[in-house]
Amino acid sequence: MSDEICECAENGDVKAQLSLGKYYEDKGEYEEAIYWYEKAAKQGSASAQYNLACIESSYASIDEDEYDYETEDRKKARFWLRKAAENGHANAQFYLAIEYDSEKDYEEAVFWYSQAAKQGDFMAKRKLIKAQYELAEEYNTGGKYKEALSLYRQAAKHGHSGAQFMVAMMYLVGDGVNADEKEAFRWCVKAAEQGNLDALCSLGDMHFDGNGVKKDNQTACMWYHTALLANSHEFRKSKDYELYMRELKDNLREVEPYLTADEIEKAKSDAQAKYHEIYRHDNKD
Repeated sequence: MSDEICECAENGDVKAQLSLGKYYEDKGEYEEAIYWYEKAAKQGSASAQYNLACIESSYASIDEDEYDYETEDRKKARFWLRKAAENGHANAQFYLAIEYDSEKDYEEAVFWYSQAAKQGDFMAKRKLIKAQYELAEEYNTGGKYKEALSLYRQAAKHGHSGAQFMVAMMYLVGDGVNADEKEAFRWCVKAAEQGNLDALCSLGDMHFDGNGVKKDNQTACMWYHTALLANSHEFRKSKDYELYMRELKDNLREVEPYLTADEIEKAKSDAQAKYHEIYRHDNKD
């Protein structure tokens, strides 16, 4: 490292301090690196703040039976990570969001994923969708229906099938929005097309009851059989497998008396085709 950079760093030049910090970090001299990064960080360098967070985080991961400062290092890492995030450092925003996500603090996670996503972070955009859905679930459970619907919609527009199904259900029952059966049906179709099992079942219900679509027992039967196939092949290891099987068989026992034997066979045949279409399997038994 040149004498000029060292002199500039001593005189308070942020770029020089950052360069010295990186120089010592690359050499594995972390205490010296921390010294210079802190100098730059305290002057507002987001890069120095982020680099400090990374070093402190690596310290925090060391076995605390050997080093008795894990908790303190975690606090330091979070402190500098948040500082860097607040100063617009995209990586800091992303990793801060991940930390909040892992802690199930979805409000903070959504906020910081959003900030990173605005700067073009592709992974932040992907993780934001799931975090929006999880936060919407919290709001929905807590009776904050309008807030929940807003977040479900955001995730739904980006293809989250669970969010699409929940938008459908909120329109169906009128939670946080005026009830609109046609809009409920539209979103339910979107979710079903992505293989959402709840949506497949609900499309059967909607056709059987005539909610948002013309009542059609044969089509209802087709969707129930499609859901039955999906549950049997795609969700067999799910903890709710047996519950879905019982409910679907009950639904079929309810709808099939309204159909002829030929109509039932046609519904089963159409269900096979629909199942393979949705789950992209070759149309084979």
